[in-house]
Amino acid sequence: MDDLKKEFAESLRREIANAGSQTALAKKIGVQQSRISDYLTGRYDLTNMTLGTLSKFFPEMQIRFSADSSASAVEQELEKQVLALFRNLSPAEKARYVMLVSAHFGKDF
Repeated sequence: MDDLKKEFAESLRREIANAGSQTALAKKIGVQQSRISDYLTGRYDLTNMTLGTLSKFFPEMQIRFSADSSASAVEQELEKQVLALFRNLSPAEKARYVMLVSAHFGKDF
């Protein structure tokens, strides 16, 4: 939960910077400036925020109610690991890697 609170605070600070001030953001999204301050300082618990209020703060946000989102995180982590390994290969090893993968996956690669 601490990571979520930290990420929320960072995102909220970006929204404030984009709006110019807490007051400007408050007017833009229709909440009291003091509520924005309360979320930033932790005086108001993020876990009590409704989805409606959350969408006011971050209107571009997309929420996916699906178990597939965890698979996506796993896939992203695997992609990072594969890319890190690939970047550490020599040019000859990279060529061999591509040949092996394309031979294994054929036209799907």
